[in-house]
Amino acid sequence: EILVLNILKGEYLAKGIMSFVEESSLCILMEYLPGKDLRAILENEGRLDESCIRYFACQIIEAIKEIHINGIVHRDLKPDNILFDTNQGIVKIADFGLAKYITVPYSDIT
Repeated sequence: EILVLNILKGEYLAKGIMSFVEESSLCILMEYLPGKDLRAILENEGRLDESCIRYFACQIIEAIKEIHINGIVHRDLKPDNILFDTNQGIVKIADFGLAKYITVPYSDIT
């Protein structure tokens, strides 16, 4: 996960600030994102209006594109891992614990 966080620098990706080991645990300090995750928003709001969905879908697509261009597959993309930064009004993809770096970059596949 630390390797992936060091590679990815996209606007719509949660940033890792630092990491350290405490006893037998690896701790990763991530940027603070004030807001909820997509699952919590859908549970509270129910349906979102179409313009809102389009706005956030574009950001999610850009984030996935950035991940794939760098030769990484997220492998755990779900509403819980799509976080909202209410200060900036954008979404950010987080939790790269199951992400996998592949040897062939996405740009070579297309």
